[in-house]
Amino acid sequence: MSVVASPDPLLADRPATREDGRPWRKYRYPLFKQTFEELPDGRVLVVDDDGKRGLFHWNGPWIEGDITTVNLHMLVWTGGPDTPAEFHYRWTEVPIDINRPSGWPEEYDKFGHLIGQRTDA
Repeated sequence: MSVVASPDPLLADRPATREDGRPWRKYRYPLFKQTFEELPDGRVLVVDDDGKRGLFHWNGPWIEGDITTVNLHMLVWTGGPDTPAEFHYRWTEVPIDINRPSGWPEEYDKFGHLIGQRTDA
């Protein structure tokens, strides 16, 4: 006899796609046997193979559930903001400008806050 898990109410209330029409992100983390699933408002649902679940904000804070600690990188990868297309580079192709304090070409400085670059220096 197989057991069929009931759908999580958090997933039942989620729209079919993200606002931009793309599918919700969902990843499996095999090391801890956990599945990470994106929810609206920057939340991430984490479910392990034993059925335990936890709800987190994408940047780490636990919200509710039995699972209280998870891999932060998986939370960011699953529920964090999308990387702007301007930063889709292979590491060998990243543009640099050695004459600027930030190291970025002038047209990329406006994205510094996305990578933690200080703007008050």
